[in-house]
Amino acid sequence: MYKIGEFVVYGSEGVCEVENITQLNISEINKNKTYYILKPMHENGKVFVPIDNNIFIRSVLKYEEIQKLIEDIPTIEKNKCDTNNIKVLQDRYKKLLKNYECIDLLTELVSLNEKKNNLIKNKKKLNQVDEKFMKIAKGLLEDEFSIVLGIPKEDLETYVIDKINK
Repeated sequence: MYKIGEFVVYGSEGVCEVENITQLNISEINKNKTYYILKPMHENGKVFVPIDNNIFIRSVLKYEEIQKLIEDIPTIEKNKCDTNNIKVLQDRYKKLLKNYECIDLLTELVSLNEKKNNLIKNKKKLNQVDEKFMKIAKGLLEDEFSIVLGIPKEDLETYVIDKINK
């Protein structure tokens, strides 16, 4: 069970703060069920999540874990996914986003970035599915990294590049 004030990653909402843990007094909702009330960190609103839900939720990574991930970026082994089959790519990315393992998202981003750079050399572009995944995965990682490291999202890329180049 998570605690009030703790940061969690919840499904596609990304990083949220646990604002409260309570039973809701809303019509048509089971009043005997306990809910997390989550506040997404980079969006407005609240999310009401039953404690016994089966949607992905986990604690954010620790500071040291994120530092290690950043340190390992230059040595990440690229994925070899050469398919252009849109359905295969969509299924692959959907699975990666559902599991939301930072190392898997980071590995895929590094691989897609290399693919994108190679395509640019040949005056081509990534397909829309690859571009969409890159945007979503980058956003999710930036949300988590910025909250844990205490760095504004807009400064994160510079921070990561500086850490890699040291």
